[in-house]
Amino acid sequence: MSLLMLFVACFARVFLRALQQRNVMGLNYKLVPPTSFLMTLTEVYVWGVVIITILGAVQAGNFWSMVPTIVVMTVGNSLGCQSAMYLHNRYVK
Repeated sequence: MSLLMLFVACFARVFLRALQQRNVMGLNYKLVPPTSFLMTLTEVYVWGVVIITILGAVQAGNFWSMVPTIVVMTVGNSLGCQSAMYLHNRYVK
């Protein structure tokens, strides 16, 4: 599993979560189902990666091997949320 793919998945996951929150607050009913579907796909992928990473670290006895995963997830999550807030404010009425 690539750290780039994990970054993209984390970005998308939090982007979609923030977008969904904005959809709920703005009563954008039509955008809720497709956003929910995409949220599910990204959640499954990210949790799968996290479980595999933790199991690998436990087997190797090297918990420092999780640091790159944690850093990539943190950056992807942060940028995803900020991007959703910006784009929703700019394009969704």
